[in-house]
Amino acid sequence: VTDARDVDGARNDIFDCIRRYRDRKIIYFHDWNGFGAAPVLRSIAQLLTSTKTKKTPELFYDRIIYVDCSEWISKRAMQRKIAEELELDHETMAMFDKHDEEDDLNGLEYSSRDVIRSVSQVIARTLGSTSFMMIFLNGSDDEVDINKFGISPDYNEHVVLWTFKRQLLTTHGWLRIAGNLSSFPLDISGSSLLVRWDPRSFASPPFLKCHKLRFLGVDHCIDKKTSNEDESTMEWAFLHKLWVLYIYYTPWDKITRLDKIDLMTNLRELNIVGFCCWQYTSILQGRVPNLQRLRIIEPKQMAETSTYSDSGGSSLMENTKLEVLDLSGNRNMKNLPTSLSKASNLQMLILDGCVGLEKVVVSNSRLPSTLKLFSFDGYGPALCQPSAIELPLMENLFIRGMPYLMELDLSGSAIKRESSCLQLYAILADARLARSLRPLMHWDACFYMHITSTKYVGAAGPGLEAHSKEIIEPNDQQHHDPANPYGSIFTEIIGDTPLGAFPQPPTQQLDCHIEISDGSLGLESELADSDRDNSLAYIMKSFVKSLHMHDVSASASLPDGTWNNLRWCRIERCPNMDTVFPPSVIDIGDQLEVVWALHLLTARSIWSKGLRTYPCFGNLQDLHLCSCPRLQFVMPVWVPSLPSLKTIHIVHCSELRHIFLLEGRYPEQIVIHGLPFPKLTTIHLYNLPSLQQICEVKMLTPALETVMIRGCFGLRRLPALEGREPGVKKPTVEMEKDVWDALEWEGLVANHQSDLYEVTPESGINCCYDRSVARLLLMVYFVHVVCA
Repeated sequence: VTDARDVDGARNDIFDCIRRYRDRKIIYFHDWNGFGAAPVLRSIAQLLTSTKTKKTPELFYDRIIYVDCSEWISKRAMQRKIAEELELDHETMAMFDKHDEEDDLNGLEYSSRDVIRSVSQVIARTLGSTSFMMIFLNGSDDEVDINKFGISPDYNEHVVLWTFKRQLLTTHGWLRIAGNLSSFPLDISGSSLLVRWDPRSFASPPFLKCHKLRFLGVDHCIDKKTSNEDESTMEWAFLHKLWVLYIYYTPWDKITRLDKIDLMTNLRELNIVGFCCWQYTSILQGRVPNLQRLRIIEPKQMAETSTYSDSGGSSLMENTKLEVLDLSGNRNMKNLPTSLSKASNLQMLILDGCVGLEKVVVSNSRLPSTLKLFSFDGYGPALCQPSAIELPLMENLFIRGMPYLMELDLSGSAIKRESSCLQLYAILADARLARSLRPLMHWDACFYMHITSTKYVGAAGPGLEAHSKEIIEPNDQQHHDPANPYGSIFTEIIGDTPLGAFPQPPTQQLDCHIEISDGSLGLESELADSDRDNSLAYIMKSFVKSLHMHDVSASASLPDGTWNNLRWCRIERCPNMDTVFPPSVIDIGDQLEVVWALHLLTARSIWSKGLRTYPCFGNLQDLHLCSCPRLQFVMPVWVPSLPSLKTIHIVHCSELRHIFLLEGRYPEQIVIHGLPFPKLTTIHLYNLPSLQQICEVKMLTPALETVMIRGCFGLRRLPALEGREPGVKKPTVEMEKDVWDALEWEGLVANHQSDLYEVTPESGINCCYDRSVARLLLMVYFVHVVCA
């Protein structure tokens, strides 16, 4: 605290304090009862950065920075200002944009953004052992721990001179007043005034003579009543020129009286927070003719019925200039003002927290057709909450936290709510934007989400009725034909056979569907981020029922962890994918039914090996794989394993040795008794020259009906038919003769014998080739893989 009466005197007092108390590293300047901090600290910064202080060693510092955070945003913003003052390198400054972008996508408020630790480390290294002073104007409501910013007064020659929020004088043209100012009558020429925390009587406030005021704000002041409150209307004449009035948690009855309101003929904006309730709108009827924005929010108590009444006559809402009406937090409001439909220019209506409303409907009428934005956030405990909302066609709609909402009438809007199921259709060029949709994802939500590049945005999609339509793809993406570039050679050697007709992919998308294609920003990191509860990975695992991923160059596999609802998965043309499902994937409810994969050039497995803690894919029925040249095995197995599998169809996988491979730790009975596939009926294998066994242990397939095999030269075993009911027709087999002749059998006792199968005629098949053919095919496919 200084006794000086001007800026120069206060500055000199602070300098004396610095010289006298060299061990004081943090100096707080209280100033004159709330006035003058900014000019004093600014003058200190200017003088210390000049050459004059070099003649005064005790006031000389290697670095001096002035950090003005009087308009507080966040600790992150403060750290950025420090970094700018220190002129840190471009790479360090880029960290702010990177973290801000990430926080934007996560919906983190600016005020909650903390310092970046790596930037603090750079600041600490930059300052090092140099002498340093930071002059800091703190506009927050709390003290700031500057050690988190990389500034360490306790251990280095670092000095911090600062002042607090309530002592700041001028910012952005507003005159700010804080504390008890009864001894400071005001007669200013400025147009803006904000009075904060003033515990004086407002019967005759100190700004009555501020005749040029256009903006007046009163924040957390206490109106001490006095016995003599008579005053001339002329003393309040400044209200006639007022444009904006802001009353924040200040019970100032006098300013809201009719004789004062009548003076506010030029008022454009009225904001009342924590004082009057929504019924105050009736007292404004026929007055404030130029009012454009009205906010009466968060009232602390309900007004008496006799105080305000909606007379039904001339109404505020008949004001053709009113554009914004915000009644947020009026929890006791049961019905909207009946005159609201007369607000012919109303564009924005905000009812957040008005949980007492029974219906957002105007009696015998509708809301104005001019409405462009409507917001109803039913935060907090529900008193009632509306069951019906009728709105005109608009541009922006926000509704949240309304469990009792049964009717949403948007009259032609593209947004629909049917059978209590929100339908969402989104095309995202940045995968991280999916986080913003996470609040809409509930158990009854239906959505179609396409993660793609910007060039594809706007292409044809399935629309909102996603659950009833097929996937629509551009013509150049119809690539499920498994044609081989060396198909003529295979045709001459193996023959033209229906085996080459690979099944069509699943196209009947379910009511929670995601399509992922190449070019989206942040895709790989989002797929890998399984821990964040709003990431794309989390949405996929928690809600998606059908998934189509194609033409993605990223090497990421599908997200690891627990999948709750996925029923079919279609993966194609992802050249860098090593595996589709990582080892930690858990199909928690045995939901997955179909796996369809095509042209995965580097994939070595569909489900990779790893420690298993939970059986998976208990409902998998169809397994379709094509053109995965590096595939070594499809998935590991154990008991019970794949009890619902019906079809195996695998084509053009040159390095595949086993379809099913034993896990590292498996029960001994698998080797002794074999592995049951109780519902497997169909096996189609085509051009798998390295295949040795379908399964690494004996397969038990009592329901097997069809086996069609071509180009599987190393195959040595077919499944056993143990458990097959007597009298059931033999399964049919179609394959090359020399492959059939080379098969190994365990005998009739094991239900594994050739005569238990019925071999079909090999019409037109060339069966007279030798092992050189196998080598030729392997060489051809090797060339194909290398060229790919």
